[in-house]
Amino acid sequence: MTGRHAGRLVLGAIGLVVGLAAGSAAAFYHQAPQMTQPAQMGEASLTVDLFEWGVSLSAELKVGDQTLLVRNTGSYPHALTITGGSVVAQSGTLRGGQETTMAVKLEPGQYELYCPIPGHREAGMLTVVSLQG
Repeated sequence: MTGRHAGRLVLGAIGLVVGLAAGSAAAFYHQAPQMTQPAQMGEASLTVDLFEWGVSLSAELKVGDQTLLVRNTGSYPHALTITGGSVVAQSGTLRGGQETTMAVKLEPGQYELYCPIPGHREAGMLTVVSLQG
């Protein structure tokens, strides 16, 4: 094989590796399930900001019906999952700058709010709250 052909072979292999890596990254960010429909209620009770690598609330969660404005203020795709009590709710995946609303009914108890995208919860995108009745 000549040097010219070997160079083309190496460039082709690099292109293949880069293409596969880009496809894998795109598939990774589209794995989060889409569950909760946007709320059709009035104004949001509070805002939940998702960012690298945290979840913050603009006010305290309360027992009862809540409409949450969920915003991705980071640059990576994020989503919000709420588990605890009888509530299991999840937003769709939001790209940086996107927002949605979620309607939830919260009972007294402990809740976890976290990003379900693989590795994000472990990186610190988790908030635990306790609600008293």
